[in-house]
Amino acid sequence: MLALITACLAIPVVAFPQDTVAPLEPFDSLAEWNVELTGHAAGSVDASDGRAVLAVRFDPATDRPGHSRLTMTRTFGAPEDLSQYAGLRVRARIGKPLDTALWLHLLEADGVRYRAQVVLRQGLVGEWQEFATRFDTDFSWDFESAPDADQKLDLQAITGLRLMMGLLEGADGQIEIDEIAPYVQPPEPTTNLLWTKTEGGAIKLLPAETRLPVQVVLDVTVGKLEQGLQKPELTWEARDAWTRRIGSGSFTVTRNGENSAPMTLGFPASGYAEVDLRLLDGDRELRRQTYCLAALPQPSEQDAAPREDSIFGIWPGGYGTWIKLGAKWARTYCQPWDFEPQPDGSYRYLRTDKDGKPLPFAPNLEEPLNYECFFRGMPKWLSTKPDRSDYRKFPPTDWNEYARFVTWYVGQMKDRIHVWETWNEPVPYAYWMGTMEEVIKLHEVTYKAVHAADPEAIVLGPCPYNIRLPFTEQFFEMGGGEWIDAVVVHAYMKQPDPNFIEDLTWLRDVLQRHSLEKDIWVTEVGWDTMEHTELQQANYLVQTYAIGLAEGVHTIIWHMNWDYNDTMLRGGHGLLRYTHQPKPGLAAYATLIRFLEGAQFERYEGDEDAPARIIQFRKNGKRLWVAWGREPGVVWRPPAPKWEVRDMMGAPLEPTNQGFFNLGESPIYGFETG
Repeated sequence: MLALITACLAIPVVAFPQDTVAPLEPFDSLAEWNVELTGHAAGSVDASDGRAVLAVRFDPATDRPGHSRLTMTRTFGAPEDLSQYAGLRVRARIGKPLDTALWLHLLEADGVRYRAQVVLRQGLVGEWQEFATRFDTDFSWDFESAPDADQKLDLQAITGLRLMMGLLEGADGQIEIDEIAPYVQPPEPTTNLLWTKTEGGAIKLLPAETRLPVQVVLDVTVGKLEQGLQKPELTWEARDAWTRRIGSGSFTVTRNGENSAPMTLGFPASGYAEVDLRLLDGDRELRRQTYCLAALPQPSEQDAAPREDSIFGIWPGGYGTWIKLGAKWARTYCQPWDFEPQPDGSYRYLRTDKDGKPLPFAPNLEEPLNYECFFRGMPKWLSTKPDRSDYRKFPPTDWNEYARFVTWYVGQMKDRIHVWETWNEPVPYAYWMGTMEEVIKLHEVTYKAVHAADPEAIVLGPCPYNIRLPFTEQFFEMGGGEWIDAVVVHAYMKQPDPNFIEDLTWLRDVLQRHSLEKDIWVTEVGWDTMEHTELQQANYLVQTYAIGLAEGVHTIIWHMNWDYNDTMLRGGHGLLRYTHQPKPGLAAYATLIRFLEGAQFERYEGDEDAPARIIQFRKNGKRLWVAWGREPGVVWRPPAPKWEVRDMMGAPLEPTNQGFFNLGESPIYGFETG
């Protein structure tokens, strides 16, 4: 069983202490700001009532030099020392959604910039939102700034601020920014802590044939109770992924030394549940926390068996649970800078333990997962720009030496890894600082080097960060298709339906124009839970895999497993929160694997403009359907004499509309049972 997990606060919006730190920028006027519109960006920036109003749009008729951007820059009269603060918070509201990123830059001397994304929820139109950036985790060196930057943010010498938005075609919206202010991280609480645990941990794995819902029991203890409490009470409410209440209650809190006596609560869980806990003393709220859990039947023995033709993958790390949940593919990488060449033609592994002792080269590749591996960057000893902080993005000084390393490394790993990505997102000025001609050369050299070590290996490319980029088309126009066995893309997009289908159609048209028939792999796709709700993330995950399976995509690897650096609990791309508690997407993915592993696509029901997306598959000789609504008010039921329907978390559903089911953005599953 998995270890017991202690609950931590899970909050969608950061709560700030009521400090008295003066704003770094109150936007009383724009006199100190330089505003620039470039490319196809048009609109205006004004100051009104102590806030900046940014009304911008993409205008095809406007064509200035540069990218289509709004850039606002303020330079301080003297460097500011921000080292005493945890980060900067931005208070803003969306007047009209722009569907574009807002970046906050910190400026150093000599043109060095560090940037962090300010994520505003597009659905909260007209509501003030506060977003906190952390200096230690959110700001990274901006590759478009001074090239000789040391990539070490100097908080004692900040010379200015910059706000930047890149505008996509069709963008037209408005954002108001009230202030940018430093903040101090509040101290961790030491009393009235809520400790929550359940047998099996926050991911409770159940026998394969378990029918949901199942009864879940939680034990809650209040740690180190505050002195002088009059009538401490613990109230709780359990909800499912759609926030429907599935249990509630309250306890009178009794002391047991410094802590409380344990309190036990139970409720029926259908795949995913979250429990809101409130510690009260009369009308005063002392603590509030949310404990999230998943109660999941494991896949059948047949569906859990290893297979290379599965579409289901996850990355990075934490694979033990996912093996039990049925994932078949994982992603890993080679870091060439972890090695240095030796006179005998081999390469020495450079990693050491905390005491400086050499570590053995022993990649942790867990059975029975299949792995695909990408080369992560150029080592300093081979880079053409070894003195730059981003040396890993540059072509090698000697292509033959790079080929020798790739051949050697693949030879070390070929008994375990057979699928290789040439590079991660080698789009010029993203993870590749060379030319497009050198991108093609990189693929040619890697292709030949991999096959020299393992003739049966599969080499993937070109790996754009979005499918439909000029880079993708240019790669194939320049002959890059000769140097790959299958196509790999990253499929970040606004939403999967219809974008994923349209992007895959576009990609296949490009391949057809160049007489190429190759499998398509997606090794990164995902939606974060800062800008999107957790339920949206789960909805989009299921839609993506259902569409991918229907469209013949070989494998899709969800990015990512865990919000590993989300210390403020704002929500990243992970299916596990920073606290290791699950999001609804984890339960939805496990259910998806359990229902669709081994299923074969048969047909779409309805045309492209139909109000519902209905995809028919067949598994074990019987039909099954994945269905969701594309507009309000759509109903559906399986077209079979006998059937059953399950929700996205695997719980049985009963019809609510004269024998039909209401379809929304959350997919449901229909099963032929006769």
